[in-house]
Amino acid sequence: MTKTTSLAAASVLVAGLFATAAGAQTVAFLMPDQASTRYEEHDWPGFQVAMGELCPDCTLIYQNGNADVALQQQQFNSVIAQGASVVVLDPVDSAAAAALVEIAKSQDVRVVAYDRPIPDSPADFYVSFDNEGIGYAIAQSLVEHLEAEGVPAGAGVLQINGSPTDAAAGLIRDGIDRALDASPYVTMSEFDTPDWAPPRAQEWAAGQITRFGNEIRGIVAANDGTGGGAWHRVTLSVVTSEAGFHGAKEVAAAINDALTDAQLSLSRGRLTALHFYRARARREGTGDVRRIDLTFRARVDDTL
Repeated sequence: MTKTTSLAAASVLVAGLFATAAGAQTVAFLMPDQASTRYEEHDWPGFQVAMGELCPDCTLIYQNGNADVALQQQQFNSVIAQGASVVVLDPVDSAAAAALVEIAKSQDVRVVAYDRPIPDSPADFYVSFDNEGIGYAIAQSLVEHLEAEGVPAGAGVLQINGSPTDAAAGLIRDGIDRALDASPYVTMSEFDTPDWAPPRAQEWAAGQITRFGNEIRGIVAANDGTGGGAWHRVTLSVVTSEAGFHGAKEVAAAINDALTDAQLSLSRGRLTALHFYRARARREGTGDVRRIDLTFRARVDDTL
């Protein structure tokens, strides 16, 4: 198995496999879940663009396993039946994916393990990042921040890891462990997030905050999605009995403008980020009352 790094490298690698092939080829790009928005918003579009430049005659197939091992196996079999000669696979379950690699080998189909390794049956190629280095950098940044803020040694932190079925998540966790173990801070509790699902991370973090309260001085999260456990959602409502939504919309827009870059005071901690999330307009009761709910996502630094 050959290892390389980055999305661009994956595209170059796939195109290179076809350098001496006759006729157009079919490539499948199989991603693991939709909880991480990166696959739909960045990885797949980026792969399309790169492959369009490197292999314009190639046919591309995209599928997302939606964190379902059985579904991804069906998708894997389907793309091979459709003639895929190369499958770029980011597995839902790294262990279960070993069987998929064996199926591909039996049919002379090349597999590029993308982002997540497949240890039990290595793919032809492995394209990824320095996952342990990423985990170390994430945790070390928190350690340095706590030290800069004067948080005393022995203070507690929480650790939110990635999916227990993702071998790359294990590498990220190893990097986090390395940084925290060398720090003066104590890991009070940690959690392996099933399917990298942000709601599961949020639920666990809320329970730990109830459990430990002010003893928690920081949270290390393996990615932006699980980092949602450190975010708060704040909803502000505009309610009016005026006809139509025009007046309510003007007030809602004024609220949004007022909160942009606002220096807000909190009774505890300090606000480090505030982002508009969504707006929802609806009628209430018999329809005479109009309501617009503005939801914001806020991150609070409570280390002071």
